[in-house]
Amino acid sequence: MAAPLNPNRWSDIYIRTASALVLGPLALFCLGHGGWAWDGLLAVALIGLGHEWGTLSKLSQPWGLAAVLGLIWGVAAKFGFMAGLGAIGVAMAVVWWRFGRFAGLGVPYAGLGGISLLWLRLRPEVGLLDTAYLVFIIWGTDIGAYLTGRLIGGPKLAPSISPGKTWSGAVGGLLSAALAGGMLAGMAGQFGLGA
Repeated sequence: MAAPLNPNRWSDIYIRTASALVLGPLALFCLGHGGWAWDGLLAVALIGLGHEWGTLSKLSQPWGLAAVLGLIWGVAAKFGFMAGLGAIGVAMAVVWWRFGRFAGLGVPYAGLGGISLLWLRLRPEVGLLDTAYLVFIIWGTDIGAYLTGRLIGGPKLAPSISPGKTWSGAVGGLLSAALAGGMLAGMAGQFGLGA
């Protein structure tokens, strides 16, 4: 049964749409251009994730964790994936020791994703398509989960962890991710990309 229409349920739709219309093309430009544009986008994303994790960890200076993740990005961008992994290990140990386990676990949580995206985009011949596939699946999941969860509602998925997530949103996200991935794979096949 569909959830009753509640205007407050859609109160953030305009800001989400506006940010997607600005950030989506910017992300696609950076992805398509690669090099400095993609590296810069990932640096900004990792620094933002570090700050967010520092805030969740209740650190008095969350920018410290942002700087740590920015440093890991710099090591990986300059010296490669394996050096980035080493930097993650050292940084995790230091942050864990200095600020606690929760803060320390944020280092590999954000750092591995960031340096993996650096590495994936650099792969010859298939790096652009593989990274685009990943980005479109993530966007499809987020958009599908948001719209389905808001339209249908229903039982909460994990109320103590994320009170806004519903089972209907999870299913909608899964289906839209499959649709986005299938469409991109079909287009790539049609144009002979990634073969």
